[in-house]
Amino acid sequence: VYNEANIPMATVSTDPQVTERGLKNVFRIVGRDDEQGLVAGNYLVDHFKGKKIAVVDDKSAYGKSLADEIARTMGKKGVKPALRKSITAGEIEYSGLVDELKAAGVEVLAYGGYPAEVAQILRDAQQAGLKLTVMGGDTMINSELVTAAGPEADNVLFTFSPDPRRNPDAAPVVQEFRDANIEPEDYVMYAYAAMQLFEQAATRAKSTKFAALEKALRDGTFKTVIGDLSFDAKGDQKAPGFVVYRWHGGTYDYANN
Repeated sequence: VYNEANIPMATVSTDPQVTERGLKNVFRIVGRDDEQGLVAGNYLVDHFKGKKIAVVDDKSAYGKSLADEIARTMGKKGVKPALRKSITAGEIEYSGLVDELKAAGVEVLAYGGYPAEVAQILRDAQQAGLKLTVMGGDTMINSELVTAAGPEADNVLFTFSPDPRRNPDAAPVVQEFRDANIEPEDYVMYAYAAMQLFEQAATRAKSTKFAALEKALRDGTFKTVIGDLSFDAKGDQKAPGFVVYRWHGGTYDYANN
């Protein structure tokens, strides 16, 4: 719809299909699921040797894409998921899934989906006496996970871009947010970067017309609070990156490698 209306768009969507359709208006300021799935899959194989790992998704385009890439990466490294299945999001309990995980001897769950279901799965696992570690994607950065899962959130790992709050060039902006009693976590700095991206593109193009903006966005490199942004012909970042985080005590930080 935005493409038809000649409106350029910065997105934090990670589904590869967002930029695989040849839309000229889309510029992705994060990495793709096939990139974060690669990081997550490699981490699971490298850090959970000898443990049975299940791969589950919530049937959404995002969740299935991420889970498929994790399973594919594991397979390339010689590790077959002990269980590969899909669940329905929004259920009031997932005790059936937990029973399957227990029966299969699963200790680690790679999940493609959203925080609400992970929180419920962790609660059901705790009640069933199953100690479960969960690896999720970028959606797990949401603090609602901690609210819903409580202490069990400490069992959640997830992939996300490097924390922009650690970028020295972003320090003044981070401080401005904190002075306003806003912690610039989650996607806050990405929203800020999107505005910087368009401001710089419009300045260079000396226009807000679509053709001029698109050319400026496609040809330039832009300094933002999340780092330098430049885009390939599809609109993907030329130098995306993902790292693994872990929740602990209501906050998240890089996982120990």
